Amino acid sequence: MNIDNNMYFAKDGNADVFLANYEKNLSKSKLRTGYIIVPLGLQYNFSKVKNAGMDIQYRDYNNGFKIGANIYGGVKMATNNIIKGDGISDRGRENYQVNPFIYGGQFTVSYDDFSIFVKKDFGNFFKDNKFENDKALVFGVALWW
Repeated sequence: MNIDNNMYFAKDGNADVFLANYEKNLSKSKLRTGYIIVPLGLQYNFSKVKNAGMDIQYRDYNNGFKIGANIYGGVKMATNNIIKGDGISDRGRENYQVNPFIYGGQFTVSYDDFSIFVKKDFGNFFKDNKFENDKALVFGVALWW
């Protein structure tokens, strides 16, 4: 999660997380959390049915138009608070009240090796709803090379 306008994540004496303003310029301010994620989903391939002989038919997985839907869940591995700028260079691995679990869904439309997807987190990024509406919504393009 990148933060702009010279803001950074800080903690008070009670370990509550809040956004603080840095007096000078910040070139980088982000809170990065890594998760191990396990997806579970279905994909349907609309490509032509091919005949392999002996009454065996199949669809080529790599070619054609495909639609997929996934759900996913994950467990937090580490959190880093990275701050760099005028007079500061800090990387903290402390507890920033980030949820230990993540879950959500993804919808994908593909043609051959080109995919467009939308991914939505269903759980909040921070514990106890520290920040309102902090669920991620990601649009993306995937290429296979």
